[in-house]
Amino acid sequence: MNIQVEAVSSVRRRMRYAVPAVQVGSAFSAVVAKINAKARLPGFRPGKAPSAMIERMYGTEVRRQVLDKLLSDTVFTAIEKADLRAVGRPEVEELSELARDRELTVTVQIEVLPDLDLSGYEGAQLTASVVEPDGDDVVEALEAKAREKGEWVTVEDGAQNGDEVEIDFTAQVQGSEEAPLSGQKRRVLLGDGRLNKLVEAAVVGAKAGETIEKTVTAAEGDAPFAQDAEVAIQATVHEVRRMAIPAVDDEFAKDLGEADLAALTAKVQAEVQVEAERRSKEFKRGAVVDNLVTVNTIEVPGSVVDGYVDEQLRRSFGQLDERMMQVLGGYIQQMRARMAKDAEQALRRSLALESLAKKQEITVDDAQAVAEVDRLSAENPSGAAQLRRQYATPAAREELCRRLQHEKTMDYLVSVASFTNGAALTLRAAREDNAKRRATEMAGEMEEEGEGHDADHCDDPTHNHG
Repeated sequence: MNIQVEAVSSVRRRMRYAVPAVQVGSAFSAVVAKINAKARLPGFRPGKAPSAMIERMYGTEVRRQVLDKLLSDTVFTAIEKADLRAVGRPEVEELSELARDRELTVTVQIEVLPDLDLSGYEGAQLTASVVEPDGDDVVEALEAKAREKGEWVTVEDGAQNGDEVEIDFTAQVQGSEEAPLSGQKRRVLLGDGRLNKLVEAAVVGAKAGETIEKTVTAAEGDAPFAQDAEVAIQATVHEVRRMAIPAVDDEFAKDLGEADLAALTAKVQAEVQVEAERRSKEFKRGAVVDNLVTVNTIEVPGSVVDGYVDEQLRRSFGQLDERMMQVLGGYIQQMRARMAKDAEQALRRSLALESLAKKQEITVDDAQAVAEVDRLSAENPSGAAQLRRQYATPAAREELCRRLQHEKTMDYLVSVASFTNGAALTLRAAREDNAKRRATEMAGEMEEEGEGHDADHCDDPTHNHG
């Protein structure tokens, strides 16, 4: 097969190739025989009509099936022989005349992963924040341990943020017969962002046994309702539970296996320092990758972005029927545009790391992934069983390999750059910074999709600052 490849852009190739006349003839014969076997023609038993008659009578259908067969049999073979890292589906651009026993020339365009020649990372002069924990960080860590030992208890007073409530609710545009939002015996944690904001605002302050009926005006961002829509809300609170948290004292320390509160505090100080060092390291990782994608032009295959966004929307909404598409259509389109922008930026980072890992021969094998699971299990004995189940399959360990490969690549970038200390942040401020980044980088842990990805391609952890 004679194959010619032309670069249309860094992520698009035009490929031309010729299907030999003998293969075209064989395809015609196979399709005609298939149609002949099902044809019912006067004077002929099934499968016994002359091929020329079948081709003449069913000419349009024969040509359609022949072309489908030839393209499906040859396009992906040509892509493989041309060694193209294709993503998405090929687009047929031009075909020569299709005729029995005549060569067929095919021209297709294909999106591909770009071949990157990265620069500007060795000796880069960068600045990164440094995390320096203070006493309040230690107090917060002690309080977090106390919350871990807390127990949920039923309370009689009004629900507040942080409480767990069990509710029935409906929320609908006033006058509408449909209820796009509803729940029965729904148990939710107020303030965690999972309950619709309008419903949550109506429930806060209510006691167990109360029913709330009110109409509110939707503001911008109160999806799925349009701005200024009048929304009728009805909610019944069945139960309000609040976390009872033990006091942080010597008895609490003994419950955790320490001699007294002073010993527990010293242990927590060491844990806080370890986390601070990890977050400082991740600020450097973020800085080197930001620099890498800033100083290099990295074009993104649109089909990979579209595939990722489609998958995320399916995970969020499932398969929506026509009615729900009418209700949520505008909101979903806005979400798609926002997610596509975030996914494109995250993909630039991931493509850059993949390219650099290949250039520097940075790899992670299954044994290293297993060792990482062992390390994580030792750090978190209570969650060890769940961790081992999570990474029990080869696919899950391969995913872990990809993440570890990206981390090793970021560490290489840190090692060849030069840093000056930026702002000094408390651990609390560093966590807040991370939360803001995660909120604006919805695709920060994207899984790149599309045919032709290398086995060592991995998700993008480049802005996971902890």
